[in-house]
Amino acid sequence: MNGISLVDGSGLGFTDAGTGPVVVFLHPTPLDRDFWRPLTRELAGIRSVVPDLRGHGVSELGTGLPVGAFSLVPDASVLTMEQLAADLLALMDKLSLRRAVFAGCSMA
Repeated sequence: MNGISLVDGSGLGFTDAGTGPVVVFLHPTPLDRDFWRPLTRELAGIRSVVPDLRGHGVSELGTGLPVGAFSLVPDASVLTMEQLAADLLALMDKLSLRRAVFAGCSMA
């Protein structure tokens, strides 16, 4: 399933495929869910949920986010871990997921 889940009025793109234990794959910034496509299409026996995090891929950044944390771009929106976590919890609620394993990586 590919779809859009409304999170605080913003569209959140995600892919939900397979059956079995749920693994939520979180992409690194500045990439999107396509980062995980080569791996998830080879996996069997799991349900992979792969969102585009807010402001990445097809997911919208949204409005009303705080600004001012970056001196070089003072009007840039700031995404907090709390906001990203709330988005993931909303997605899990939409998909009726009570538990999941999370997989992620960093480009740093």
